[in-house]
Amino acid sequence: MSIRILIVEDHPITRLGLRVVLEEHDGFIVVGESGDGLDALRQVEELKPDVVLMDLGLPGLDGFECTSKLKTGSIPVRVVIHSSHEEEAAVKAALSSGADGYCFKDSNDDLLINAIKTVVSGVPWLDPRIPEHLHQYHQFQK
Repeated sequence: MSIRILIVEDHPITRLGLRVVLEEHDGFIVVGESGDGLDALRQVEELKPDVVLMDLGLPGLDGFECTSKLKTGSIPVRVVIHSSHEEEAAVKAALSSGADGYCFKDSNDDLLINAIKTVVSGVPWLDPRIPEHLHQYHQFQK
């Protein structure tokens, strides 16, 4: 089974790098890319990905709001936040918006791949560097 991924990232070079990394792995198909939250909502409706890899700092509609709208929308989709924001407030806000996973941008490829595979299986995933009390907070949110 292939995992269909939509990359939502406002930096074109980062989007390209993510596409290359993800498409190197068997079973991953990047079905689309978006540079802003409003376009991401439209693309999820159109492309019906299994996973959205979501940046937080997006123009138009930020990643927090976009995630919240996706998780309350009609298309069932998993959301993995892919962000450089390591502060607790950002992680909590992303989890409160309904994110299924949170992976730091400076993580290695294997962690990102693991995050995507884990959330697709229905299990929440948080970067190992996120403090344990936030892991418990995430479990409570689900």
